[in-house]
Amino acid sequence: MTKDKVNLLEHLLRKGTTPSFSFPLDVCEFRVDGLDGYTNPKTWAKMGQDLRKGLIEYSPGRELVVNGVRYVVGGLCFFNPPNKIHQARHVFGKGLNSPDLKWYNRCVEHRCGWVSKEMDGPLELESCPVCEGKLEPGRWYRPEGFAPIIVPYTTNEEPAKGARKWRGREYLMKAADPKSMKTESARGRIELPAPLLGEELDQDLKTENIAHIIGLEDISRRLSIHSSMTDLEDTNKGIELILINSGYNNRGYFLCPDCGRTEIKDARKFRDGPNRSGHHRPYAPWWPLNLDIEEAEKQEARELCTGMPLGIETDNDMIMLGMTFKTDIVLFRFEKPKTFIEGRELSKLRSFDGGIRAIKEALIEEVQVKKEFINREIGGGIRKFSVRSENESTRFFSDIFLYDEVSGGAGLTTEIVSDLKEIPEILDAVETRLSGKLCIDERGCDMACIGCLLDFRNSQEHNQLDRKNGLRLLRYIMYGRIPTIEQGEVNHDGNQTELQNMARSISIDSGFNVELESADGGFVLIVRSEQNEMKIRPISEMVNLDDDPVVSHYGPRQRKELNLEGAAHEPARSDRIYWLHIERFSRLRTKLARLLREMLLPLEDQPL
Repeated sequence: MTKDKVNLLEHLLRKGTTPSFSFPLDVCEFRVDGLDGYTNPKTWAKMGQDLRKGLIEYSPGRELVVNGVRYVVGGLCFFNPPNKIHQARHVFGKGLNSPDLKWYNRCVEHRCGWVSKEMDGPLELESCPVCEGKLEPGRWYRPEGFAPIIVPYTTNEEPAKGARKWRGREYLMKAADPKSMKTESARGRIELPAPLLGEELDQDLKTENIAHIIGLEDISRRLSIHSSMTDLEDTNKGIELILINSGYNNRGYFLCPDCGRTEIKDARKFRDGPNRSGHHRPYAPWWPLNLDIEEAEKQEARELCTGMPLGIETDNDMIMLGMTFKTDIVLFRFEKPKTFIEGRELSKLRSFDGGIRAIKEALIEEVQVKKEFINREIGGGIRKFSVRSENESTRFFSDIFLYDEVSGGAGLTTEIVSDLKEIPEILDAVETRLSGKLCIDERGCDMACIGCLLDFRNSQEHNQLDRKNGLRLLRYIMYGRIPTIEQGEVNHDGNQTELQNMARSISIDSGFNVELESADGGFVLIVRSEQNEMKIRPISEMVNLDDDPVVSHYGPRQRKELNLEGAAHEPARSDRIYWLHIERFSRLRTKLARLLREMLLPLEDQPL
């Protein structure tokens, strides 16, 4: 009866019916299972934690310290395996066809991040439906636990040497000393959680009615809010998220189907015994005295494991480690407008991706403040997807989703939609945070700082966050303003700090006089030499050229891109508007200065 009650509780926790913050859910262990005598199995050390943390901290190749002893994670462990000699066979006995392996279908294009809900097999799509990038389906396994490599020791507790070193079973078996191991600098990579949502707009989520909320009437034309929550009546209301440790270079791990040993990038270690005879296991083989096993099996236990690792044929056969968990979720969605560039190209832009991530982080911070949540009680992520319309056109969407960090959901994020009247105030606070007023220097950082966005929670994304482009995108969502360079300022119609800094840099690099001048729809940079002058307009790479409010006042023949890669350039013309993407001004300063000298100076005055 007790066993049945435990199983029922675990079922309710995993389904998300019962909030789990007081219960251990998805616990994994790090175990050091060796021998202290041929018939005396001994667990030298063990510790456990939530699998979501374990996928990071117990990742193969990581070094751990337990009770002052150092260990290196070298494989998987299994709870009460039926075969004590080949402890992984009950899971991986069918190799890549093992039922415990699921499929992870995702786009590997940098900054796309599309993930499919389908886990029963590889998708038949030729390319990513969002960015047309490369799809790489892979298999993943939900680990029960992790372990170090176990090797023979002498009775003096010194690592065995000579022939005894390469035995699979000895009187004393303990974890390999990290000092004696050739550790790899490569490490596995944890991919940020992704919601397993369908590709249709009306699937899985409840759409909140925000058009009648004061302060959201206009915003609702560009932003929609969706939610899903778990409850006792319908356990399917929660949304499943997938978390994957994709290994080195996102390709997974080599994994022995007999013993569960893992290797990060060098499959030769599975044949590191004498004459390439095999490898040590992440446990010591043993069997109870009352268990009658054949002599051939005992001999296998005495020898090194000879299993051939999964993944040795092709990289697609390597195994990732992961899990899914169900939780409450709130999602902020906006559709790509016509004024933005084509959706497939937009999804790959660093400026767009960094801007969306910046809004996400600012939103998490301000929700926590408004709702008085403890820091890191909620998490978030971004999702890009496309939908095919009835007229065969493709619509592109970007989601910012917030979720409870507690598996099963604690009802925290759903508090956001329980009082929608607070959303305008939260969005105003997000705008303030992204405006630069909270930055360390109170004038606005270039990308992100600890004053505005950086936190231990988002350490994996520190080099991806882009505060200014986040502000530009947010102001499009809130006010419908095109993401121009002016929209990245504290006050879009106030001091143009970024443009002034550009003018100063160009002047220093080129030696010309550079001034900021107001124009119809915004500002331009006027670069003057003694003989000539030219107008330059920095534009956002997210927006169509025709939709920039300054450039749009010029005819097609009057617009010209500054070609920083070309060999020959015609002299500057004062009746033209020259344009360049904002991101290139700082990244290619030297090339820009050289180009301006070529265009503004007579040939005899140009430097060699």
